[in-house]
Amino acid sequence: TGRNAFIDQQISARESMGMQVTDEQVTQFERMAPVIVYATVIGQAVVIPIWYLIAAGILFAVFNAAMGGSATFKQVYALVVHTGVIGVVQQAFVLPLSFARGAMATSATNLGGLLPMLPEKGFVRYLLATIDVFIIWSLIVTAIALAGLYKRRTQPIAVTLFSIYGVVALVIATVRTFMGGS
Repeated sequence: TGRNAFIDQQISARESMGMQVTDEQVTQFERMAPVIVYATVIGQAVVIPIWYLIAAGILFAVFNAAMGGSATFKQVYALVVHTGVIGVVQQAFVLPLSFARGAMATSATNLGGLLPMLPEKGFVRYLLATIDVFIIWSLIVTAIALAGLYKRRTQPIAVTLFSIYGVVALVIATVRTFMGGS
């Protein structure tokens, strides 16, 4: 199912950009499909720790340098890594659903699936597709953890994190709308 979903995703991505997919390209996708599993696992083993370092560095800089906090980088990094467990729970939830649906490209936990009557390539659909319940959960837990670590109120931290997430979601939805959904 995963291999077929990868092939379908490659084909639909090219077709959405107006490209004609040849039989030779499909054969190439079929040859790549078995390797993609290993490349994905290795990629995640490398990219996720780097992402955690970047996120911890940003939070450390904002809360320590800009707001006068006193936490160590190790504490902030531990906070980021521990809230990352929510991503593991997400994958444990989403992967079986994706296999059952036969669609790996779209997450089963974003809000875009709640209103299937919306135009598939519309701004509202793209905006809702960027809002994921597991990301919301992760932001709430991160806000609570940061508030505890820095001895601050949770609400302003949560509002800031959700505002940043909202801006990113709007930018992604806007870009996808003007790029034609690619």
